[in-house]
Amino acid sequence: MYDLYIPMVENPDPAGIIRVEQITGPILLIASKMDTMWPSEAAAEQIMKRLRENDFSYSYQHLSYDCGGHLFVPMELRLAKFFRGDRGKYKELSREARMDSLTKTLEFVTRW
Repeated sequence: MYDLYIPMVENPDPAGIIRVEQITGPILLIASKMDTMWPSEAAAEQIMKRLRENDFSYSYQHLSYDCGGHLFVPMELRLAKFFRGDRGKYKELSREARMDSLTKTLEFVTRW
C-alpha cells in the first residue's frame, strides 16, 4: 500500500489537505522510517513544514524513529509480524522505539 500513497503525499490534492494550522491545540506526530503501510515520515515532515510556515501557535513535535512498523502501541501485537520494521532483526529496536514514543507521548501531554 505504501507505493499507492507516495504520490498523494508528495503532490497532494489541495482540496484534500487537512488544514493542520487550524487545529486549536498541541500536535504530536509519531512516524517510523520503516512504515510500509504508508509514508508516515514524509507525511509528518509535510505537516511540520505546514505548521512552521503558518506560525502555528501551539506546541508541536514530530517523533521520528528509524525502526518500527505502522503500529506504535506500547504492547506486542500479533499483527506486528506483518510489518518489516517490527520483526526479525528489528524486533527489539522496534520495541524500544514504541516504548520511547510512549514515554515521550506522556511527557508531551503532561505539558498541556
